[in-house]
Amino acid sequence: MLFEAGFEDLVEKIIVVHVDEKIQLARLMSRNALSKEQAMFRIESQMSSNDKSKLGDYVINNSNTKEETYRQIDLILDELERGVIKNDECIRN
Repeated sequence: MLFEAGFEDLVEKIIVVHVDEKIQLARLMSRNALSKEQAMFRIESQMSSNDKSKLGDYVINNSNTKEETYRQIDLILDELERGVIKNDECIRN
């Protein structure tokens, strides 16, 4: 919603959490007990994850395990705290 509301200039860095559309659909249907049509309507009413990923300073791929997502978060936080990333295991724009 940051991009849709035009608030991206209010922050120094933007971290986008990306998920593949099929996984996003399945998670949304499961979490919110929505039909496929209801879930697709919600997804399509927002800017696409791919488009958001192009605008962020960092992108976390949330299509895998929670552990992998946490690992990527740790890498980004480490870079932000130290100013240097240890490796290229997460996506940086």
